[in-house]
Amino acid sequence: MSSGSPQLVGCDGFWIASTMGIKGPEGEANARLIAAAPELLQATAACFALLATDARYDGSECLELARTAIANATGIPS
Repeated sequence: MSSGSPQLVGCDGFWIASTMGIKGPEGEANARLIAAAPELLQATAACFALLATDARYDGSECLELARTAIANATGIPS
């Protein structure tokens, strides 16, 4: 794929993402964020699961932000 936009290829050589119409550092940063999204979701879910079992964090802003991010990423309401 050769669109002139930043493209991200994984370590296995397969194309992951490109940012159409956004060039330079911003486009490259967006492509990296898109590529990292699955790992970011996994890490957020793991942290949420751990903190949600600790009463000290009950109702904390951190948990609510994580819950919202997970819901947005998965499309499953919290």
